[in-house]
Amino acid sequence: MTALRKPRRRSGSTLIELTISLIGSSVLMLGMASATFIALKASDTSLTPARATFSGASALTSMLAELQFAIDVSERTPTAITFTVPDRNGDGNPETIRYAWSGTPGDPLTRQYNGGASVSILENVHDFQHDLPVTSPNLLANADMEAGTTGWEGIPNSNMNADSSTVYAGSYSLYDYRQNNNFESGIRQDVTALVTSGQAYDMAGWMRKWAAAAPYNVRMQLRVTSTNEGEQLFFENEVNIDNASWTYVTATVTPTWTGNLTSAWWEVTGVSGIQDLYLDDAEFRVSAAVTDQTANLILQVGADAESAIRSGVRLLNSPL
Repeated sequence: MTALRKPRRRSGSTLIELTISLIGSSVLMLGMASATFIALKASDTSLTPARATFSGASALTSMLAELQFAIDVSERTPTAITFTVPDRNGDGNPETIRYAWSGTPGDPLTRQYNGGASVSILENVHDFQHDLPVTSPNLLANADMEAGTTGWEGIPNSNMNADSSTVYAGSYSLYDYRQNNNFESGIRQDVTALVTSGQAYDMAGWMRKWAAAAPYNVRMQLRVTSTNEGEQLFFENEVNIDNASWTYVTATVTPTWTGNLTSAWWEVTGVSGIQDLYLDDAEFRVSAAVTDQTANLILQVGADAESAIRSGVRLLNSPL
């Protein structure tokens, strides 16, 4: 007879063995996760010059696309550009755009639209330059209104005061309202000692209304009085403002007179009986003669100089 073999009992794992196995697996998984994390960090292109160059090129392309249609360039400091472009929203007013960098490596490049909040559009900027001619000094006293009414007054038959509730920038603007329906609202500053006959001047300022009702037109002008010609007004077109947003109002004037200059006033005034107006961040500068209507920009993202990019554009509306 053939002897029957007794089936061999299957061996199992003890609880201790299972515990040790789980611990070993956990250590292995942790090691694999760490290796994966290190590999991902090593392949992160956001830290490379190539990625920085791509980000900078994208931002620079957007800037130049807007700048080429500028109709006026009001601010040209080494690290900031403010310009206006034709109306985009159908309200009849140009739009104002400002690009700025603090000058501190690592700070962002910001964009501001029509006096709104400055928005960061590019982080970790290490250089931002342009070759536009730097604007001449602002000749106005207390041009940003941060010293209240110092240096300013309302035009005759109006009342002016400093206002902290409605400002374009900083802590104060100037607010003026007419005394009655027979007069205009307006704000002025004495510039008699600053002007020269035959010299062109750039005038500018941010303006808006408080009253919602018409009229809405204002005018920026230079009021000059001389012994030979008497009183003369030098101005450009009227501009429409409202109570919903700030409008950047500009004018370029060339006052001329003979004889002795008696007085000269930088003024913004309503037209057709405007009830009131606000003024902030005003400007009065000697116009610079510029023939080259091109803008070249340099933008560097990150500390690596290899990421710096350079590009330029022709300014189609000759704003300089």
